[in-house]
Amino acid sequence: MMETLSELLRARSTGMHDKPCIKTPDGSVALTYGELDRAASAFAARLQERACRAGDRVLLGLSNTPDFFVALFGCFRGGMIAVPVDANLAREELQALADHAQPAAIIAGDGTGSRFKDLRVGCEVLTLEDLQLPGEQATATSEKDLPGNPALLLYTSGTTGNPKGVLSSHATLLRKIESIRQSFGFDESYTSLCLLPTHFGHGLICNSLATFGYGGTLVITPPFNLDLLRELWSILNRNGVNTFSSVPTVVRLLLQYATRRDAGSVCPSLKFVTCASAPLRPEEIEAFQRQFNVPLLNCYGLTETCGWIACSPNSPERNLASVGRALDCEIRAFGSNGEPLKPGEKGELRVKGPGVMAGYYSHSDTPGPVAQDGWFATGDVGEVDESGAVFLHSRVKEIIIRAGKNVYPAEVDSVLLSHPDVVDACTVGLEDQLFGEAVAACVARREGSTLSEVALIDYVRGRLSSYKCPQRILFVERIPKTSRGKVNRSKLRSLFEG
Repeated sequence: MMETLSELLRARSTGMHDKPCIKTPDGSVALTYGELDRAASAFAARLQERACRAGDRVLLGLSNTPDFFVALFGCFRGGMIAVPVDANLAREELQALADHAQPAAIIAGDGTGSRFKDLRVGCEVLTLEDLQLPGEQATATSEKDLPGNPALLLYTSGTTGNPKGVLSSHATLLRKIESIRQSFGFDESYTSLCLLPTHFGHGLICNSLATFGYGGTLVITPPFNLDLLRELWSILNRNGVNTFSSVPTVVRLLLQYATRRDAGSVCPSLKFVTCASAPLRPEEIEAFQRQFNVPLLNCYGLTETCGWIACSPNSPERNLASVGRALDCEIRAFGSNGEPLKPGEKGELRVKGPGVMAGYYSHSDTPGPVAQDGWFATGDVGEVDESGAVFLHSRVKEIIIRAGKNVYPAEVDSVLLSHPDVVDACTVGLEDQLFGEAVAACVARREGSTLSEVALIDYVRGRLSSYKCPQRILFVERIPKTSRGKVNRSKLRSLFEG
């Protein structure tokens, strides 16, 4: 029985040694399972030569490349804790992460070494060349790695403040990827594509590690960008991809690009696409499925829960407004006084299960978000119906209180996005001395649109109560997003202040 991620890779290497494990967009095999296993052992040995020991944290400043997974599994093989980070963060942000993680070593990728060497850290900043990869194969000293030992330290996206670190154990990660395999019926015949950043749980755990868990082949691309947008369907067809995971921004850009070309792209091997980080509207799901002739499934998860906690079934009868049903956990809505709500009642969603973290890393002086009874408060407003389907409405902190009435930004966004000239929108609250908060929205219009602020406010007023209607609408070329695809609300609010 596999108890650690290192053992998982060793088992895959033994049972499918020559099978392609990781491929590049052009269809080339970058690593077989056997090659990844050997390279991980060599990487672990090189780290041990640099005085890294089991339990040490190793910061990985690598992009979406095969080498990232060599480094990742090298950490696992040596009993170290991998800390993937976004190398493109501002220097101050990287310094804050390094100060918090206190790594024993930093591994920098091509072109990013100088960014990390400029930091004030008490450890070596190494490149892959420093570790001679690929090259002479050394053997790592065997470390007794227990299932409960931490394997991964991931940082939350931090759009409303400083990111927090979340530790996940080998056992938790293995349980999660097995739950994903069972939920979607994955097996070793599947080829998956990862176009999401591997420094976040969505791309790393739910997309990449899950693929290795069921013995599939992973096609790794750079994080989604406009160049990839133009080439994606060619890459999917060239590699016979069966599934990939996305975020709403990716879905919307794919739809816009296909519409501008006045032609749909298809991939016959593609069985379904998943989408998480934020819920999609039913109309968007229907448009995607109609355009590309493939099911699009909503999922829901958090860094604090080791990835997905709800997944939509691949069934024509699924509710497109839902993010699915609970995955290896229990999800309930709670009222403002902490009381559990009845099915269909709206409140803060809480989750209980084996994947929920015990607390934030190195924040023992800060009250943890997990209550004594084991329920983790997600900060999301939603409901669970009698069938167990989960529905998201907004973030607790994003609720706008205007004249004592709650305005859910997602509800306003949905109406704005229903206008044919609107391609993206986000609603926020601004300070209002009379009513407490004013409803304001940033909107990206379709190319060539002359839609005015007055006309769009009138459009919303015809569909929502007056207190929910935006008092201000700011047109922008693009809604500011984080690398995770979530709206950067602090930047968005600053646009109104400018």
